[in-house]
Amino acid sequence: MMRIGSIRLAQGVTRRHVLAAVFASLTTLSLLVYINLIQPYLLINILALPPSDIGSVTGRLAAVHEGVAIVTMCLIGGLSDRWGRRAFYAAGFFMMGLGYLLYPLADSTTQLTLFRAVFAIGSSTALVMFTIVAVDYSRGESRGKVIGALNVISGIGVMIMTVVMSRLPSMLENAGFDGAAAGRAVFWITAGLCFLSAIVLGLGLKKKSAGDAHQEAGPLASAVTALKLGLRNRTLALTYGAAFIGRGDLAIIGIFLPLWVARSALDAGMSMGDATLRAGALLAVHQVAVVAWAYVAGYLNDRFHKVSVMVLAFVLATVGYGALWVVGDPFALLAFAGVIVLAAGEISIVITNNALAGEQAPEPSRGAVLGFLGVFGGVGIAAWTLVGGRIFDGIGATAPFVMMILANLVVIAWALIVRRTAASAP
Repeated sequence: MMRIGSIRLAQGVTRRHVLAAVFASLTTLSLLVYINLIQPYLLINILALPPSDIGSVTGRLAAVHEGVAIVTMCLIGGLSDRWGRRAFYAAGFFMMGLGYLLYPLADSTTQLTLFRAVFAIGSSTALVMFTIVAVDYSRGESRGKVIGALNVISGIGVMIMTVVMSRLPSMLENAGFDGAAAGRAVFWITAGLCFLSAIVLGLGLKKKSAGDAHQEAGPLASAVTALKLGLRNRTLALTYGAAFIGRGDLAIIGIFLPLWVARSALDAGMSMGDATLRAGALLAVHQVAVVAWAYVAGYLNDRFHKVSVMVLAFVLATVGYGALWVVGDPFALLAFAGVIVLAAGEISIVITNNALAGEQAPEPSRGAVLGFLGVFGGVGIAAWTLVGGRIFDGIGATAPFVMMILANLVVIAWALIVRRTAASAP
């Protein structure tokens, strides 16, 4: 049994598998979320949409993305229980690369929607595999620290992506590219990174992860099993509800923070290249906070009751969104403070929810349960971003943040009830 310091890994996990998992952590989330950072640039400079429409279009694209992701996640978790994680992880990156390759070739929002669906198949597959691999490669007593460590690495990857790649459009514009050519070049460079990741994971990950050989049910039957488990287990049901709202927390900041910055920058007479650079700086601070807090969140999950840690996570996210709403200016110093607190809450939600679901799920159905967790998260993202896009355009740029404050309060109350019930149980 392999150990890394105090962390104990699952039986059969080798150094090559760990290195591949580390690489996957660097690239999965960073390549997934980058499309939200660069998408406003495409909408304005390639499709030439008016700034007043980008909120609604972005909300519709996100809703379609999550609709496709819901179906994909519902099937992929159970399929990977039968056939292993490696092939699906590599295929997910390949489809993400194809989506990035096609995205800047769209000449209408209809085509853009179709290409976003291609990207959604790949990104949702990769995201489910990232979650399952983190659980599969760790033992129960070290699971929080393993998930925390991999999320630290993931945060570093997103930070590198936002700092480096957010500069590319402005750099290319300064080098003489027009807006459309610069945008296409950035998308195609990102596609190449996705294809490279598919090759690395196809060669490096474990062929069969823990429990794969025990699952013989088909993907739909596995999804039904995951739903029934949630109906019988109130703590697992809480993780499904937390995924529905918690994934919305992540999506709203990832999608509407760049839009908020873009609108504010355009109002100030800045170019979209400069706006993308400003948004990248704010998201970079967000990722620094994610990296700084992720391992702490993992440690808290191994040290304290996970439902209690979940309450703390949603409280932090609520305070962070509240700060952004009160400040109302994405370039104010206090907005950066709000982003830092929000980042701590969001990464705590991700780590705690995955660790808690992995703890509650029976091993033979772990992939199905974590895939179904993604389904609830996908439904949440579709709902919150669709509504968020409408209120962004109709009410104001910070309206989606207020929406998530109210949603987070629901989970806090729910988790407190579950925790009190668990404490009073014999």
